[in-house]
Amino acid sequence: MNESEDAADSLDTAASMPVESLFYGSLDYLGDRDWVMIDLSADQSYDVNLSGVGSLAVEDTFLRIYN
Repeated sequence: MNESEDAADSLDTAASMPVESLFYGSLDYLGDRDWVMIDLSADQSYDVNLSGVGSLAVEDTFLRIYN
């Protein structure tokens, strides 16, 4: 999934993605955050990979998971 407009940084985000897909977003300003909804199952395990790309790639990506 490519972020077409800035994903909201709250539970009101319209950005969502299915399991086993990729999310390509951008950080537009210092402190920008992209919140993305995804449906996960409690009895499953998942691998998540975070990385920055490009000439100004973010090097300190992090993930928070909320229920």
